[in-house]
Amino acid sequence: MSKLMSLRRAAMDLLARREHSRAELRKKLCAKLWRRFSELDPGDIDDVLDQLAADGLLSEQRALSSFVRERVRRGQGPIKILFDARQRGFDSADVEAELEVVEIDWIASASDVLHRRFGNGARSELAADGAVEDAMEATIAGDDSGVTNSERRQSRNDRQIALRKEQARRYRFLTQRGFTGDQITEVIRGI
Repeated sequence: MSKLMSLRRAAMDLLARREHSRAELRKKLCAKLWRRFSELDPGDIDDVLDQLAADGLLSEQRALSSFVRERVRRGQGPIKILFDARQRGFDSADVEAELEVVEIDWIASASDVLHRRFGNGARSELAADGAVEDAMEATIAGDDSGVTNSERRQSRNDRQIALRKEQARRYRFLTQRGFTGDQITEVIRGI
């Protein structure tokens, strides 16, 4: 089998598994076939990729759309999607345009990711601290059970510190998932 036929077959095998960007496919072909053909010419790879694109088998737009949809489905935010897409060889402007086309509610997506990670407690734990604090205030106002004001303040401070730590933990989690600060703040406040 000729070198060009081997290149084409290897490229089609990779494309059969999933869509690839041109840069990603080129990189994989170079790595995969360098061992078999010591005199591998990068121009040969470009010729094969050009032919695949002309045949409609290699499409940057199709690969980008597939990539973005998959990452949104996984619950990743726009920052992480943009970063990972650039790592795969997609143009930043094309990725940003595709993110606009997707029409995803990033706040709802972040909230869903947070709910999946922290369960039903995501909303109730943080909201319960506020409700408990309100109930304590009402009880404290009419209760003289021997608890000093200093102890009450300390207890309230401890709850507030625990609440802030939990909010920071969730903020870090959503940051790692690639959501923007504004999106995360809105989700955390909505809890």
